[in-house]
Amino acid sequence: MINRELVFAEYWHHPGDYIASDNHKKIMCAEVLVPNHIPPDYIFGAYVSCIQSEAALLAVAPDLGVTIDPHFFFLEVHQ
Repeated sequence: MINRELVFAEYWHHPGDYIASDNHKKIMCAEVLVPNHIPPDYIFGAYVSCIQSEAALLAVAPDLGVTIDPHFFFLEVHQ
């Protein structure tokens, strides 16, 4: 089971609790490994870090919902 609140938390830091911080960081950065394959109709969206990634993804999956969010990839946003 994936804990959405932990995975999508703004930060993994738990001041004064190294173990909680370490565990939370692992949860946020973990991959989901699926044996064999996932049918395409189970995939309804994806996050990408930039416009170039969005364009590349939409070139192969034009109907996929795509959200650009550099912060999600721990990237600094420059304006």
